[in-house]
Amino acid sequence: MTFKSQLKGDALNCLLNTNEFAENITYIPAGGSSRLIKALVNRGQIKPSREDSLRTLQNQAELFVLNDEASGISLISKKDDKIILIDIEGDTKECRIAEVLNKDDALWHLLAEW
Repeated sequence: MTFKSQLKGDALNCLLNTNEFAENITYIPAGGSSRLIKALVNRGQIKPSREDSLRTLQNQAELFVLNDEASGISLISKKDDKIILIDIEGDTKECRIAEVLNKDDALWHLLAEW
């Protein structure tokens, strides 16, 4: 076994372990049914939505989810996919995927905003 071949299993069993670091979030794919997936969520502070627009604020969170059709996400539509998660104050929020920060054989690194 190589590091690359074990990467997805290690991500699922270690990073995305809900008894350790991860939590369940609801993922709603474009035109599909909502489902629970595991994610490592890093909730951010309120930041300006754009550099030139200091009056509009948006909440953000970085998410790591499994790159897998059965247990995670295999294809992302930034325009239509939604994520439901709990924000810093404990409120349930429906988020949009603002950016795909990175993707490899094991994980998606996403930026969500609401």
